[in-house]
Amino acid sequence: MKRAIIIHRWEGGSHDDWRPWLKLELEKAGYEVQVPDMPDTDVPVIDKWVSKLTEVVGTPDVNTYFIGHSIGCQTILRYLETIDTPVGGAVFVAGWFNLENMEDEDVKEIARPWIETPINLVKVKSVLPTATLIISENDPYGCLEVNKQKFSEVMTKGIVVPNAGHFTSEDGYNEIPLVVDELKGLFSPDVLKLRLKEEGFSHVFDWHDEPNTEYPEHSHKGMVSFYVLKGSVAFSGSINVIVKSGERFDVPVGIIHYAIVGTEGCDWIVGEEIEGDS
Repeated sequence: MKRAIIIHRWEGGSHDDWRPWLKLELEKAGYEVQVPDMPDTDVPVIDKWVSKLTEVVGTPDVNTYFIGHSIGCQTILRYLETIDTPVGGAVFVAGWFNLENMEDEDVKEIARPWIETPINLVKVKSVLPTATLIISENDPYGCLEVNKQKFSEVMTKGIVVPNAGHFTSEDGYNEIPLVVDELKGLFSPDVLKLRLKEEGFSHVFDWHDEPNTEYPEHSHKGMVSFYVLKGSVAFSGSINVIVKSGERFDVPVGIIHYAIVGTEGCDWIVGEEIEGDS
């Protein structure tokens, strides 16, 4: 099942800003949604926040998506540099690498490790195939160009929203449809095909099956990956899993299995390492 994990901002929580609204919207779209309350939100510490996110995620996979807000974006990036398994993608809202307009010395000291401790963005990019940055031209914490430049090392799309501040409820953001739209965009057919090609699949194509289509017992000589756009398909045999709309499944090489398409049929995108292998 596709999962969405939402990480809140500094001095935020699971029930403020747009997070309750977004959780409901993503659940309607078929995601399993987790919105953890991060530890010591008034005094965020890198190790504590990354450890909490690691605990929440459990085992990451290509059906795992992340949404971060402010320092939550950094938390996601710092988590991603610790793993080797590719995830589905991310949307970063008001993300930052540097901050301005911090008048309180205590706040500066809390922010200092987040600003000065480097992130291995090359490693992050290796497990994050697609990411959107949503940022405002009048963010009160500034550094727009610096933050855009740093995020450009991992993001595939950037959006600058006028007069959105830091995208908090105080800025009028109790809902944020743009995030929902961008998550849908991460699962557009063109994006998925490009992703499979970038992963090295030599043959990538669209496929449609009528309801209840059966594929008899077989195996593949190379890796085969499926993105289900609509409908579902059940794999059985050495593997037992039902892949539903919005999910991806990678069939291991040499594993004997068979498949039955659901009653509504199935539209999918297929990636083959060896053409004609599926």
